[in-house]
Amino acid sequence: MAMLSLFSFMNKNLYREAFAHSWRLATKHIWLWPFGLFAALLGQLGVTELLSALGVIKDQYGAATSVQLILEIFRGFNFSNFSNLNFLQWGGAVWILFIWILLAIVLTFIAISSQGALIHAASKPSHRIKAFHPASSSWHVGVRHFWRLFALTIVKKAGLLLLGLLVAWVSYRSSTTGSLLDQSIFVITFLVALFVGLSLSFYTIYAACYVIVEEYDDKQALQAAWSLLKDHPIVSIEVALILLVLNIGMALFSILSFFLFLVPAGVVWILGAVISSQLVLSIAIIVGLLSFVIFVMFIGAMFTIYSTSTWTYLFMKMHKNGVKSHVMHMLGK
Repeated sequence: MAMLSLFSFMNKNLYREAFAHSWRLATKHIWLWPFGLFAALLGQLGVTELLSALGVIKDQYGAATSVQLILEIFRGFNFSNFSNLNFLQWGGAVWILFIWILLAIVLTFIAISSQGALIHAASKPSHRIKAFHPASSSWHVGVRHFWRLFALTIVKKAGLLLLGLLVAWVSYRSSTTGSLLDQSIFVITFLVALFVGLSLSFYTIYAACYVIVEEYDDKQALQAAWSLLKDHPIVSIEVALILLVLNIGMALFSILSFFLFLVPAGVVWILGAVISSQLVLSIAIIVGLLSFVIFVMFIGAMFTIYSTSTWTYLFMKMHKNGVKSHVMHMLGK
């Protein structure tokens, strides 16, 4: 009993230490903020990204048939317009397309490398983070492992996309027929997709940590991540739910903050209305919206650092020592 009590105490402290470690990284190490900003382009790690993927795909494509589902993706893209273009217009269109593709490639490279840099930084003890030049070393680690992390990202994104399309198609079926059987099938499909998606998210998170921390290739990382996930399924869900609650709190805080940014902009707007200056009105609107966008980007970067650091810290503990679920311990298992 004494050993179990001690383990329970250590396990409670482990979660507390993980969140404290992540909070220190997010608030005290400014050099991580650009990494967090770009890594946020990949989506939040864990359950938040899964729910977002399922929700967005269901809302946008849930009213389409299986054939329309594919066609809906290309809605609004009129291919016939290209037949009327002359040589110079074709050249301009190709150039614009090239710029967009190049921008997508650059942002993808920076985002994935930044995620690797965050994992590398979070895997180091706090006292070591202060001892070396973290920005350059962590960035180079992320760049060196780009292709491995890119492959894992493709696996996760493709899996979430397929799950989202499946949920969308079943949702369409249940909404058009209205039968109890189809609605029951939708509920079951959604729950199965949620379970599989969670497993896939945890799976790729741990695989990415194995790639960065242990220098595994993708095959070794996926095999090791599967073993780690099988040993710690409840712990993974516990952490994901805690981060989900924090993410909801962050979203509510951002919404409330919007009104705070409206106050100074509103004062300037009233001043512009009094003096009948369209320029002042425009400046007030632009400054208010721009300030809010910058604030949201900052909050998103901070939370990306926080969530990535939490997963990495717990990965280190699970990989080296093993972690027992707090819920399972409370149930006496």
